[in-house]
Amino acid sequence: RTWKQIKDIIDVTESEIILVLFKDNEILESTIIENSYKKYNNKIHIWMMEEGSGIYALEAPTIRYSALKRVIYPTLGISRYVLKKKSQGLHPYLEKIICTKPELFENKKKNRNLKIEQMEDIFTQDINKYFIQAVIGKKSKKQYTFVFLTQPFKDWADDYNELLIKHETLLPQIFKILSYYGKTIIKLHPREHYNYEQYLNQNIELVKGEENNIPFECLIHFYGEPQMISMFSSTSINIISDKPSIYLGKMFGIPMMDKLFTKVFYEENNIISCNCLNEFETIIRQSVDKGEINV
Repeated sequence: RTWKQIKDIIDVTESEIILVLFKDNEILESTIIENSYKKYNNKIHIWMMEEGSGIYALEAPTIRYSALKRVIYPTLGISRYVLKKKSQGLHPYLEKIICTKPELFENKKKNRNLKIEQMEDIFTQDINKYFIQAVIGKKSKKQYTFVFLTQPFKDWADDYNELLIKHETLLPQIFKILSYYGKTIIKLHPREHYNYEQYLNQNIELVKGEENNIPFECLIHFYGEPQMISMFSSTSINIISDKPSIYLGKMFGIPMMDKLFTKVFYEENNIISCNCLNEFETIIRQSVDKGEINV
């Protein structure tokens, strides 16, 4: 259905077309890319714009039942590119990549004839102020020591049960540590289904209502510039902060987390990857001791 809508628009357009996607290595996107290139190669330009830190990942998740899918996909008109386990931004039909950190993507380019363009920062002070006032009105700024940025683990259907156990085991201990060192605000991912209300207390709060629809990039100063904690949220590369951002993906067993990003990626973005609870508490305590965060 998506391809038919795109085709109907392009068929009646005489001018050149720029097709902008946010991924190139999943079923929908790779199929659209290949259909567009093969049918409209003389008038289409295919670009990809960064939409999360996945663009800097070195590997893609393992594909289950790939041998069977190699047979089935062509009969359904689905691209088999996804079965090659390529990370984002490597499809041969892409003409341009637009991203926040071009220098990091250069490591993946491998001398291809691919243009890389710097994405402009849209989260300016004026735009952030506009979003906040438009959505929640004129309210006083809040002060939090930490922000916990959630990510829906339903995205990993094959590992869901194991990840659920990890969440139910680790989150009570993580929020206990955070409660000891300061106030935390939990910012839910738009596709989050897990119940975080069970962890609320006098030092742990949850963003609710329309306020949760505002990107955290707009809210960081409104919340007092809290230290960012997440599985591997791209917010940590969109925000420049002196406080190290903490990734918990390895601790929670997020698939491929140990192979996704280079050492340079973590260093360039002031991100610390955590392996266990003791290490997590040590990082938090060191941040307090160094005065990077205020308790």
